[in-house]
Amino acid sequence: MPSQLPGSAKIDWIKVIFLWTLGLYVSGCASFSQRNSELMPRVLDSGIIAPDGGSVFVTAEAAGIPQVWKVNEPLGVMTQLTFGTEANHVVAITLDGRFVVIRRQGKSESEAGLFLLPREGGALVEVQDVNGVRASYVSCSSDGEMIVYLANDLKSDSFALYSYEFESGKRELLFSEPGDWSVTDTFGGIFFLMGRSKGEGEKEYFVWNLGTGALQPLVGQKTKGIYNVGFAQNNGEYLVLTTADTTRRQLQLLRGGSLRPIEAVADLDVSSFVTDLRHSKIYVSWRENNRLRLEILHGGNFAKQSLKGLPEGGSIFVGQPSRFGRYVGLRVEHTSARQSIYMIDWGTAKATEWIRQSF
Repeated sequence: MPSQLPGSAKIDWIKVIFLWTLGLYVSGCASFSQRNSELMPRVLDSGIIAPDGGSVFVTAEAAGIPQVWKVNEPLGVMTQLTFGTEANHVVAITLDGRFVVIRRQGKSESEAGLFLLPREGGALVEVQDVNGVRASYVSCSSDGEMIVYLANDLKSDSFALYSYEFESGKRELLFSEPGDWSVTDTFGGIFFLMGRSKGEGEKEYFVWNLGTGALQPLVGQKTKGIYNVGFAQNNGEYLVLTTADTTRRQLQLLRGGSLRPIEAVADLDVSSFVTDLRHSKIYVSWRENNRLRLEILHGGNFAKQSLKGLPEGGSIFVGQPSRFGRYVGLRVEHTSARQSIYMIDWGTAKATEWIRQSF
């Protein structure tokens, strides 16, 4: 191999070979066929479904770094949308389907920024990314023009609520009462269920009205063992995950200040629950023999819902339902060496496998 070209232009052949190899690697990471599932980046979450059901967005680990990927058809090609040395996670998609909401991890767990990514990929738009500040997504407006998020930029131990308008880039402070706040659910884009940490893993919950600014105590002010609260479908009713008056975590209904078990899942050791924006379905995760099971209830009468296509066995992890609740992603861990991402379509009451992986 010659060490020089005419004119004595020296070439660092080691560098040339390295850059050529790196170029092959990067271009290979841009998309993966699921025919070679053992070579695919490992999916880390349950997926976010586009409002039209046409795409699934997932966080998958590429070269040890979480990045955002997209699949446009069942068992189709995985296409990488974010790159670089910083960890990027998909957390939501706007209700009009134009943007994917990205959380970029900072130098520590207590630091994270929020960005918008066009659905087909492209440059990230910063919502908030400040050193030492943790921002977390809450919700999106029904017209797809604004998102609401939490950030601890005013005080490191207190989270305030903000809105961000896409077109203008305007950021507005909505709620700044001191406290380690989280938002567990919203109703009609006006009412927010807000939890405030009391220490030692305990929280108290309030209903905050965006229109009036009123903060109404709901549950946990005097009761211990309240782990999560969400809106129920019927006005004035709330879903409460609690160990109050029971030896295990139980999903109960709060109405008129009183708690009562939801009979369909009263015997289960409930781990968590998820509802869609319309609260039409309740996805109840519960533990049995070291596996995470799933029971799906009607949001109004709490009747168990049947579903075709979901495999037996394995642990099931529920993602965020789509805008009207028609679609929701599930990650199924069949074994420690095999997992799948399924999309539920309630238009057909069927679960379809979209991503299949072996390790």
